[in-house]
Amino acid sequence: MEQAELREYKDILAQAVEIGKYLLSSGAEVSRVEDTIERILHAYGAAQVDVFALQSLILASVKLSDGSECIRARRVVNTGTNLRQLEDLNQLAREICANRPTAAEIEVRLKDILARKSNPLLTLAGYLMAVFTMAVSLASMFLFRVCFSYVLSCSWGMDLGLLGVWIAMIIDWWVRALYFVLRFALGKWKQINLI
Repeated sequence: MEQAELREYKDILAQAVEIGKYLLSSGAEVSRVEDTIERILHAYGAAQVDVFALQSLILASVKLSDGSECIRARRVVNTGTNLRQLEDLNQLAREICANRPTAAEIEVRLKDILARKSNPLLTLAGYLMAVFTMAVSLASMFLFRVCFSYVLSCSWGMDLGLLGVWIAMIIDWWVRALYFVLRFALGKWKQINLI
């Protein structure tokens, strides 16, 4: 293999590991990151690919058809959840496997994806929806599970003992399920428009 080809392949390896890094930092599973890097490198004709990823490290080694080997390691520092970026990176990986662009083209596309900022209003809306759901769950749990348990299990109530606690728990589950199913079915959540 010529030096220029080997240099390009090392650059492809570097970009594949970079994509893996940003997949991990966006919330992708380790096995998905390993699989993505392997697919990208196999698309460029690697004879053997070994990828080992943890939440904080990616190590990839490639053996080419002429016997030469390349190794790349990358530390992953920041992790979180960014589903938009995760979706864009997955799409980029699929396009790389299908079209086999140069390392420079991959780098440009990757920079474009990383430059996109998430909408803080959408993030806030997601947090508020989660808080509302949690508040309903806690209120339901206190009202139905705790209060009904006391009423159904105490001597001044129905005096059912432990059975009363279980009945109260089942009532809590049914009321919560009914509330969330009705909320979903009414579809008001679909009308939230922040964009």
